[in-house]
Amino acid sequence: MTGEAKGSAFDVYGKTLDHFRQSTRAKIKFHVNGIKSRVEAEGIGEAQLEPIKNPVTGLVHQAAIVQPKGFEATRLDMASSKLLVANDGLLNFKYDDTYGGVQKISWKGTGP
Repeated sequence: MTGEAKGSAFDVYGKTLDHFRQSTRAKIKFHVNGIKSRVEAEGIGEAQLEPIKNPVTGLVHQAAIVQPKGFEATRLDMASSKLLVANDGLLNFKYDDTYGGVQKISWKGTGP
């Protein structure tokens, strides 16, 4: 997050911070299932995705952002965030039914 690892989106993210707190380590479990994927950070929180549904008909609405030279990824499949919750002692939030997305990325940075 500090931007010390060069060659990725983290270069930019670090410049948006006015202060930096040391990273917290947590065991992360990925449950990959496309648009219904889930990720858990042990002792901190979790995120669950589901397909976007038309609020009138209830039918699944598929949408994607495609950018051949994208900043983070070349394709982002849009989803609805069924649940996004985190509490690490500093950040404490819970959201549901908000924006979500699934992307395949390959990150190769260089260390400090």
